[in-house]
Amino acid sequence: MKLKRILGLLIVIALTLSLTVGCNGEDPVPPDGGNQPDADDNIRDLGGLNIDVGVFWSPDTTEPTTGYGRAVLEYREYIQEKHNFTIQERETGSHGDHADTIAASTLADKPVALINKVDPNRVVSLIRNNMFFDVGSLSTDLTAPKWNSHVHAAMQFDGGIFGFVQGYNQFNAGVVFYNKDVLREAGFDPYLPYDLQAANEWTWDAMMEIAQAVTRDSRNTGIIDTFGFCTFSNRTVLSALFSNGARFIGKDETGRFYNAANGSNAFLQAFDHVRNFATLELLQPQPEGANWDWWRDGFREGNAAFLIYEEYGKDDFTNVPFNWGMVLYPRGPDMDTLMAIYYENINTIPNNKSMTAELADDILFAFDLFTNEPPGYEDDTEAWKYDLYERYRDSRAVDETVAMIRSGNHSQLRLDQFVPSFEPGRVAWEVWNFEATGAQLLEEASQEWNEHIASANRSIFGDD
Repeated sequence: MKLKRILGLLIVIALTLSLTVGCNGEDPVPPDGGNQPDADDNIRDLGGLNIDVGVFWSPDTTEPTTGYGRAVLEYREYIQEKHNFTIQERETGSHGDHADTIAASTLADKPVALINKVDPNRVVSLIRNNMFFDVGSLSTDLTAPKWNSHVHAAMQFDGGIFGFVQGYNQFNAGVVFYNKDVLREAGFDPYLPYDLQAANEWTWDAMMEIAQAVTRDSRNTGIIDTFGFCTFSNRTVLSALFSNGARFIGKDETGRFYNAANGSNAFLQAFDHVRNFATLELLQPQPEGANWDWWRDGFREGNAAFLIYEEYGKDDFTNVPFNWGMVLYPRGPDMDTLMAIYYENINTIPNNKSMTAELADDILFAFDLFTNEPPGYEDDTEAWKYDLYERYRDSRAVDETVAMIRSGNHSQLRLDQFVPSFEPGRVAWEVWNFEATGAQLLEEASQEWNEHIASANRSIFGDD
């Protein structure tokens, strides 16, 4: 590993020198000695193509602080110069209006960007209106390992492929944050969840055993002051479902959506499992008058063992006074491996009147090059970690938990977000309301869900 890092540093130095030469009017020397995708005498010139990647957030402009991060930056500068193109993220709208901006600009033949990140909630409506170019026939092989196979399957409709994503994003994946200090004070090894996860013994029962043990009156005041869970019902139900092999929406071999929850025993098992958080009085109570997202502040107070949240929630816990770890949601009785739920914003190319197959091919070719690993790191399976360690309280969160998500083998893409107006909260928000059973809530919600599913299929396939 040290040798790879040293080689990587030498490559960065050589690359910097080569770019300096290029700025003086001479051809830049490839940092890998010429083994780029095209031979030097047949470089694909993109003619100064400028590619905005339209997003609905403020692009990250933080300067890299690691050798790997600097190598990525240097490689991207080099590859743009070599193939004569530029690419950059640009905020082209807010979350609420971004899809409408994409549609309006595409119809006007003045696309707001040549690649757009699209919220999955708006994918079907934009496909219905022919807003995305079919990228399935372009020269870039979207079945190669670098591309997200879950997105590849989800974005196949009626013979076309309308979106792509590189890699498996951990940021929106459901995980379990846990308070090491709470576990230690209750007599548990603070690394026990990691150890159980590594041994594939991190199960619902194991988590519940810890939660029951830590829920107690630790100060002998007659009032419970430490809890197993401080969490939000919707996120918890979603994570529990996928951890047991259940889901709300599936997609059949024709590409049509279907109700995957109705009649699913795995679904009802997961619902009852989460309901037990309240039945067994393991939940930290919501303060009177608190906002719906009170659970973030509640967990920060340090009086609960577990919080179910997306991975990006780590940024809420940078300054908490306790130590924390992060594992996947434990597996349910119907699963033999751990599985995280996640959602993904989809990369798309606009299908405006002036868009040609040649231009679309150039856009995807450039994006493919831009998102490759830099020279010296192509075979370094740990390169992606180097910029992440500083954002966690321990290295095992990166080496084990994030690594599992990014492998693509321990995560599944939410498909319910692709069905317009589909609302999983019809069941998830009511999990701790004991006026109805899980089966009753599911039956009631399914009547509405089936209508939304049928509407989505009609809009894409013209189903009756």
